[in-house]
Formats: sequence, structure tokens, C-alpha cells
Amino acid sequence: MYLAYYLITMGGLDSFLAKSLENTIKKNLGMSSFRRVQSRLFEKYGISITEAMNEFEKIDEILKESFGGGAKGIKKKALQQICILRPPKNGKGRSVTVVDPYLIETILFNIGDPDKKNIMTATISTPKSAYDLLGEHKIPQTSGYRKIKELLNDGLLVVDHKEKNSDGKVVSKYLSVFSGLSLSMNKNKVSLNVTITKEAYLSSSIIQAVNQAARLKTLQR
Repeated sequence: MYLAYYLITMGGLDSFLAKSLENTIKKNLGMSSFRRVQSRLFEKYGISITEAMNEFEKIDEILKESFGGGAKGIKKKALQQICILRPPKNGKGRSVTVVDPYLIETILFNIGDPDKKNIMTATISTPKSAYDLLGEHKIPQTSGYRKIKELLNDGLLVVDHKEKNSDGKVVSKYLSVFSGLSLSMNKNKVSLNVTITKEAYLSSSIIQAVNQAARLKTLQR
């Protein structure tokens, strides 16, 4: 059951973090080192660093190969520059403070669209098909399917599972990655506090790679 959920949702949170994390790693490494990592990644796996963001364990391996123990600091610093992981308040979700401007803009842009906001809200705890979502909220079919695809591409929505409907057709059931969201403003600094599901948190290869590095550092003290 959990393995099936992992395989289905692994693109969600990682897709959301990917673009900003790639840019942050590039900035921290410098162009020369970044190109060396990118070249080695293609040589070993035949994929670009952008493509590997949803398979972060591969980037993790190349970083360890290139920088040894320094790879732990690179991962942790890069992630902290885009979001801050908070200790869980309960067993149902994980709190994350998003500080990267691009990610904040992505979230605000999507929830600023009434249809997308309704889709995300309706799928917080109950997986629903596109047919159900469009019907419940009276969203036109053409634009509705496009908006669902955009939410999937931005990592704000995931396919929870697939099942056959009454006509025997296999349909996807969608689930929101976030189960809560609040906006914070402090002088000129804006941040978003989001709650993500425990499953989405555990299935993120990016977050687990950073957490593993943090645990190893603690054990080595």
C-alpha cells in the first residue's frame, strides 16, 4: 500500500521544489562546478540535472562523488534557501515555511485562480476525479482539464490512485499536496507556511536526502 503511494506521489513535492532547488544549487556551486556535476550526471545516467530533480538520489550520488563529505552541506544549504522544514505538530502533516520568491509566486498565482483554488481545496483529504471536480464546481471542461494539468506540473496536485469508473474506463483520482496554507509578512519579507501530508513528505526524495545528511551529521558529533 505505502509502496504504491510512494510511486504515485513521488513527483508531487519534488516537482514543486525542483526548479528553485536547481537554481540554488547552481548559485552555490558556481557555474564551473555545476557544469561538472551536470556532465557527470549525464555520463552516468543519461539525464540532465533538471530531469534528475524528481530522482534526487541520483544527484545526491553525484554530489557525494564530486564533493565527498561536503555534499551534505551543499544539499542542506540549498534546501534551506528555498524552504524551512518545521518539526511535525501531529502525525497527520508536516509544516514547511516557503521562503523562495519563485515558489511563493507559484502558490499565490495558482490559488489566485478561483477554479484552481477550488480544485486544491476539494482534494485536501479526499481524492477526486477530474469529472467530479469539474462537475462539483461547474468548471468548463476544456479549461478545467488544462488547469488540473498545470497544478500537476507545478507539483501542487498529485495522482493519488487510478480506478475504473462505471463505464469501465480507468480514471485518475487527484489529491492536493498541501493540507493547509497561511501567509506571513514581516517588513519586506514574505513567507508562506504550508502543511503537507505525511505521505508526500516521506515520498520526497529531496527532503529525505537532506534529512539523511542531517542525521549523519548528528551521529558524527
